[in-house]
Amino acid sequence: MPEALTCVIEHLFSIGYENIVCSYLDGNIKAKKVLDKLGFKPYMIIEDEYKSENGTLIDEYKTIMTKDNWLSKTGRMQKLKDSL
Repeated sequence: MPEALTCVIEHLFSIGYENIVCSYLDGNIKAKKVLDKLGFKPYMIIEDEYKSENGTLIDEYKTIMTKDNWLSKTGRMQKLKDSL
Protein backbone atom coordinates (compact mmCIF):
# COMPACT_ATOMS: atom_id res chain seq x y z
CA MET A 1 0.00 0.00 0.00
CA PRO A 2 1.18 3.50 -0.63
CA GLU A 3 2.75 4.39 2.69
CA ALA A 4 1.98 8.10 2.72
CA LEU A 5 -1.74 7.60 2.10
CA THR A 6 -1.84 4.78 4.63
CA CYS A 7 -0.40 7.13 7.26
CA VAL A 8 -2.93 9.85 6.39
CA ILE A 9 -5.84 7.39 6.56
CA GLU A 10 -4.72 6.02 9.92
CA HIS A 11 -4.25 9.51 11.32
CA LEU A 12 -7.71 10.67 10.20
CA PHE A 13 -9.38 7.65 11.74
CA SER A 14 -7.35 7.99 14.94
CA ILE A 15 -8.56 11.57 15.46
CA GLY A 16 -12.21 10.62 15.07
CA TYR A 17 -13.15 10.50 11.42
CA GLU A 18 -15.59 7.70 10.63
CA ASN A 19 -15.45 8.00 6.81
CA ILE A 20 -12.95 9.27 4.27
CA VAL A 21 -14.05 10.26 0.77
CA CYS A 22 -11.52 10.50 -2.07
CA SER A 23 -12.16 11.26 -5.70
CA TYR A 24 -10.51 10.94 -9.08
CA LEU A 25 -11.39 12.12 -12.56
CA ASP A 26 -12.44 9.88 -15.42
CA GLY A 27 -9.34 8.67 -17.21
CA ASN A 28 -7.01 8.89 -14.19
CA ILE A 29 -6.27 5.17 -14.07
CA LYS A 30 -3.34 5.52 -11.65
CA ALA A 31 -5.44 7.29 -9.02
CA LYS A 32 -8.21 4.69 -9.40
CA LYS A 33 -5.71 1.85 -8.92
CA VAL A 34 -4.23 3.44 -5.79
CA LEU A 35 -7.67 3.93 -4.21
CA ASP A 36 -8.74 0.41 -5.20
CA LYS A 37 -5.56 -1.02 -3.70
CA LEU A 38 -6.20 0.82 -0.44
CA GLY A 39 -9.73 -0.61 -0.33
CA PHE A 40 -11.83 2.45 -1.14
CA LYS A 41 -15.29 1.54 -2.46
CA PRO A 42 -17.34 3.35 -5.13
CA TYR A 43 -19.55 6.01 -3.57
CA MET A 44 -20.95 8.25 -6.32
CA ILE A 45 -20.32 9.59 -9.80
CA ILE A 46 -20.75 13.25 -10.58
CA GLU A 47 -21.24 13.50 -14.31
CA ASP A 48 -19.75 16.39 -16.26
CA GLU A 49 -18.16 17.86 -13.12
CA TYR A 50 -15.13 19.39 -14.83
CA LYS A 51 -14.36 20.83 -18.22
CA SER A 52 -11.00 20.03 -19.81
CA GLU A 53 -8.91 22.59 -21.67
CA ASN A 54 -10.41 21.41 -24.97
CA GLY A 55 -13.96 21.70 -23.64
CA THR A 56 -14.63 18.02 -22.97
CA LEU A 57 -16.74 17.37 -19.88
CA ILE A 58 -15.17 14.98 -17.37
CA ASP A 59 -16.90 12.83 -14.75
CA GLU A 60 -15.69 12.75 -11.15
CA TYR A 61 -15.71 9.43 -9.30
CA LYS A 62 -15.98 9.57 -5.52
CA THR A 63 -14.89 6.65 -3.36
CA ILE A 64 -15.31 6.01 0.36
CA MET A 65 -13.48 4.20 3.12
CA THR A 66 -15.23 3.61 6.43
CA LYS A 67 -13.33 3.19 9.66
CA ASP A 68 -14.85 -0.27 10.10
CA ASN A 69 -13.75 -1.34 6.62
CA TRP A 70 -10.23 -0.06 7.25
CA LEU A 71 -9.99 -1.90 10.56
CA SER A 72 -11.26 -5.16 9.09
CA LYS A 73 -8.93 -4.82 6.09
CA THR A 74 -5.75 -3.90 7.93
CA GLY A 75 -6.11 -4.20 11.69
CA ARG A 76 -3.52 -1.38 11.71
CA MET A 77 -5.38 1.08 13.95
CA GLN A 78 -4.62 -1.07 16.97
CA LYS A 79 -0.90 -0.83 16.19
CA LEU A 80 -1.22 2.95 15.89
CA LYS A 81 -3.09 3.26 19.18
CA ASP A 82 -0.54 1.04 20.93
CA SER A 83 2.29 3.29 19.77
CA LEU A 84 0.74 6.49 21.16
